[in-house]
Amino acid sequence: MAAENGSNLITPAIGGAIFAYFGPLPALVINALTYLASQISLAFIPSLGPDRAVGMPTLRELFADVKLGYRQVWTDLGMRTQAIAAFVFNLFGFGGYSILIPFLKRTFAASDQQVGIFFGISAAGAITGAVLAARFPERWPFGRVLVIAYLLDALIFLPVVFVKSIWAAAFFWAISNALANFEVAQVIGFRIRVTPEQMVGRVMGAVRLFVLAGIAPTVLLFGWVADHRTPLDAMFVAAFGFLIVAVAVALTPAIRNEAR
Repeated sequence: MAAENGSNLITPAIGGAIFAYFGPLPALVINALTYLASQISLAFIPSLGPDRAVGMPTLRELFADVKLGYRQVWTDLGMRTQAIAAFVFNLFGFGGYSILIPFLKRTFAASDQQVGIFFGISAAGAITGAVLAARFPERWPFGRVLVIAYLLDALIFLPVVFVKSIWAAAFFWAISNALANFEVAQVIGFRIRVTPEQMVGRVMGAVRLFVLAGIAPTVLLFGWVADHRTPLDAMFVAAFGFLIVAVAVALTPAIRNEAR
């Protein structure tokens, strides 16, 4: 996760400068070409894919794998409860993220370059959180540390909607992003620890599908609120909604007392 966010430390600022200097269409064309180059580069990785190619799975095999993955998730109380919590967290987290640029533009009159630098600062926080997750002491109880991280994340995110400076907002957003990446890394590590090795892929796919399933309607709703009210109002909903969910998770024994 730290490696993935490493590129996000520099490229958003470069993208903001390109957008401001050349305009939106050339910037988007350049962006599309970089995606194309990434896809083409995958074809040159000889080890990418299964060790032994056996053809595409049948629909029956596909549904059987999905069923196995969800059965494994749903029969484990800790994993099931964390998946439900992640689903609700994502509603507010991605809802807020979806209106971040209009929030910065309308609330702080941010330029394209400033938006790019904001994302770079956010990536620095993400890298920090991922690195800290790798150094997490095993003697600390997983569940208790996780709920503390959720509460700190929610509380540190609140100033974003109250500060008057974009750089103050970037500071709190970056710290919140650090905690978010710490949480995600810990939860993924937990899933791998408690899942039989032959089921890891199925479980990860099942959980990923479930926790991200509500994002599409939620971002549309937050966009509607930003359009019909203000982006600041929409960000208020995201911030306080996240705080309410964090408190609810902290009061949930299946998460708080998890020690595996």
